[in-house]
Amino acid sequence: MGTVKSTRITANNKVEYTVSIDYEESLLLKGHVTNMHLFSEDSAELKTNITSRGKGNTKYMRIPRHLSKDITDKSNVRCLRFDSPYKIIIFTVIDKI
Repeated sequence: MGTVKSTRITANNKVEYTVSIDYEESLLLKGHVTNMHLFSEDSAELKTNITSRGKGNTKYMRIPRHLSKDITDKSNVRCLRFDSPYKIIIFTVIDKI
């Protein structure tokens, strides 16, 4: 988990953040330092459910109806899992079609 050390508003009206993150979390970047999004887990306010199906207990995370706009079964989906000492954080990236 990381923290914002400082912020600065630039001349072109962008905000520059200086962040500090744990080494293990930095490894998740795999050297990629573009197309990044900064968020706080405290801003995740929507609730959803996880269901299990089948013998192997396949898990499904339900997408709330009002979030599923522009998502089809043909959408390209990529996921990344991060395990912290107290939480599992799953990042999902879905291409709009």
